Amino acid sequence: VEDVANDERISFYIISPFSSNQEIDEYENCASYLSPVGKALLLKEPGDQVIVETPSMIQEYRIKSFRFP
Repeated sequence: VEDVANDERISFYIISPFSSNQEIDEYENCASYLSPVGKALLLKEPGDQVIVETPSMIQEYRIKSFRFP
């Protein structure tokens, strides 16, 4: 994704909330599909813009691409 505010690119790994700690440690920037980031990205397509609301911030991202492991 690309942060709309500052054009920074960020990669997220969408994981199951039931993933083991070993699986979580394998990836950087993990987000459960039940988290605010995961929910915002779910069923979206490249080019879509999403707003992620968390208790500490509101962030807007533009989806650049998806990759599947």
